[in-house]
Amino acid sequence: MKRGVGVPLLGAGVLIVVLGGGVLGQAPAGPDAAALFTEVRRQVEEVLGYPVQGQPQVVAATAETRRRWPDAELAAQLRCQFATTRREEMSQAFDLADDALLSATGAAHRPGQDVLLTRFDDALRRRVESQAPPGVQPAAFWGDYVRLVLAHETARLALDQRYGLARRWDAATDAEEARALSAVAEGRALAVTREVARRLRCESCLPLVAGRFRAVAEPAANPAVRCLVAEAARQRRWAAERGPAFFDYLERQGVRGAEGQVLARPPRQTAWVERPELYLRAGSAQGPDLADAMNRLQGALSRSEWVPAQQTWTPAMIRQAAALLGEKDRAERSLAGWEDGRALVWTAAADPGKQVGVGVVRFRDEASARAYLGLAVDLARQQDQLLAAPCAGGQRVLESHSGTVRWPGADEGARSDRKMQLPGAASPVTVSQAWVRRGNLVAEFTWNGLPPDEAWAERVWQVLAGGPR
Repeated sequence: MKRGVGVPLLGAGVLIVVLGGGVLGQAPAGPDAAALFTEVRRQVEEVLGYPVQGQPQVVAATAETRRRWPDAELAAQLRCQFATTRREEMSQAFDLADDALLSATGAAHRPGQDVLLTRFDDALRRRVESQAPPGVQPAAFWGDYVRLVLAHETARLALDQRYGLARRWDAATDAEEARALSAVAEGRALAVTREVARRLRCESCLPLVAGRFRAVAEPAANPAVRCLVAEAARQRRWAAERGPAFFDYLERQGVRGAEGQVLARPPRQTAWVERPELYLRAGSAQGPDLADAMNRLQGALSRSEWVPAQQTWTPAMIRQAAALLGEKDRAERSLAGWEDGRALVWTAAADPGKQVGVGVVRFRDEASARAYLGLAVDLARQQDQLLAAPCAGGQRVLESHSGTVRWPGADEGARSDRKMQLPGAASPVTVSQAWVRRGNLVAEFTWNGLPPDEAWAERVWQVLAGGPR
């Protein structure tokens, strides 16, 4: 079963088309989607410069065909962002969001499937025709819309085939990475659709195609499920807005072969999509790639005893803590130079209360990294003071000690060791942190519920920093 949503992902390739209530393989009265697909496929292949592989099917979207060919991108999006949601609510949200997204757009390629699902029904036709610009026949505008939606989904199919997007959706565990991948896949597909629209002389319909996710209807469901569906639609709208702008920026910067570069090594965080200069800067950064370094470190603790989990580390996590401690303005200044961050946490298989964490951040320059390290140390100190107050509640700091860290190759470092009483805990637990900086790179080590292993941390630091100087 598919993780998180309880939907199987099958290996057969399909492009699903829902046509006014038709059945599998049979299009009812309305646009001849199969014929239009053949027409736009040729245009898409010419724009891309490579062919769509095989003979994709154009299939009417029904409840049965949607279950047969589920949306791996939507599944990854919900699974990564709402990991703690109850399985029943997740499954319902997946089905309702899938249905609502299809109704709002008219067609959908399924990652990993050579199939287009379509639903070009009367309700969608009326909505599209009502937005025909002056001087354009509504029926002609509707026909152009169908062509461009099919062109877009054909482009998504070609990109999926070429860059293995389905495998990435299925393996996704990090919400930031999943959202960023969605944006660049959507952005490239819309760029192709824009060129097809120019060739077919139907550019007036392009804004409706790009903004199709604004029409996603809210389902009749409990508030938790409605929230999940609304968030799924909001993320699709964000991807459709930011993805094209991302590629437009790369084009203005003279980046050649942007499609291959970006989809072979996509952005790992939404900040890189919203600020493409960060993506380019990360690609040319000196030192090891942070994600690659973290991947190599996953086996740094015994896999039989520890379970590793990696994710993107973003400034939002620091801002939240700083705001609670009255350091919001200082945090904004310190985080302005943040370029990339990764976090890796090992959880003890026999005792989930014991964890070892490593976080690493690359900044724009050394001054930004130095300011951030000072902020991190001060936030930890202020948190200790706050928890030592009589009004702190059940969580209290019983002992706290701080000092410096002098590791080979580090420009500066600090550490903090605490003994804490947690609510409901029978005995105190230890929490230790260490921060080290080299140039524009800062690493943070955390031990929860076990003593710090500084020798091990030094070895890990050498991997992150690229070895000794």
